[in-house]
Amino acid sequence: MLAVGNYLNGGTNRGQADGFDLETLTKLDTIKDVENSSKDVRHFIFEIFFLGIPLNDDVNPKDLKLLPRGTQLVHDFAPLLRSVSRVVVRDNEGCFKVCKNARVAIEDTESAARKLIEDFTSRYESLQMYLQYSDDPADPMKLDMVEQFSVAKTCMERLDEQLTRSRNSYNDVLKYLFHKGMKSSDFALLWDNLLVPGGLILSKPEMFQKKEILPRFCRPTSAPNIEDILVLWELFTPTEAKKHTRKHRVLVRHRREKEAHETPETSVARLAQLWRKTANMRKTDRAAGEKSDT
Repeated sequence: MLAVGNYLNGGTNRGQADGFDLETLTKLDTIKDVENSSKDVRHFIFEIFFLGIPLNDDVNPKDLKLLPRGTQLVHDFAPLLRSVSRVVVRDNEGCFKVCKNARVAIEDTESAARKLIEDFTSRYESLQMYLQYSDDPADPMKLDMVEQFSVAKTCMERLDEQLTRSRNSYNDVLKYLFHKGMKSSDFALLWDNLLVPGGLILSKPEMFQKKEILPRFCRPTSAPNIEDILVLWELFTPTEAKKHTRKHRVLVRHRREKEAHETPETSVARLAQLWRKTANMRKTDRAAGEKSDT
């Protein structure tokens, strides 16, 4: 997106940007395609990102070298895409619209979990106080509740640890994106609106929408994958998408399985090899550029 933006703004003082605000993702649809008013810069970006080549009527699967990268991206976004519910409804004026809602929000989960932990802590303290004044060895509170509270205490400690880890991980993501702060539900909807725009769902012909689009994106159990994204953005027909992505999904799965069994040493070695390969490619590009200038 940054590369496309810099190219479009080439020759101006906006053509050498080092980054962009995250909210810019919501404005990409305003940059329309001059040859096809129904498309915008997002179609071009996804065409290049997922396929790596200009789209035409006869696409050779061998040319789709970047499809594994797009497959990996959609796989990484899968938990987020599954956490957003999408429903097509009629508004007061009788027009259809797509209503979205984030099923899971870190803030809501934190609030409910903290309340649960506080309630448990209060009741645990009451139990300890009671036990100080109980001398009956057959007291059910001693025989049963102590053990149950012990198990619950372990669960509460684990829950508290998970809350902290989740919050820290989310803050790390925002820090990585240089964002000051955003509610997690808004964050999820931001990316879902980029990958699965409601307007794009409604723009499809009615029969195609009911048969191919709504089952993929607007059902309670919807879990959009790379095929669904390619169909939604009209990069391939459903049949073509299935044919072109089958092999690449296998490649991505094998790569994930391989990386999952890596040791720190082999992981560093793989990254070093990738870095050297990238450095050599840049060196070759620079040499070719200098030769061309000469």
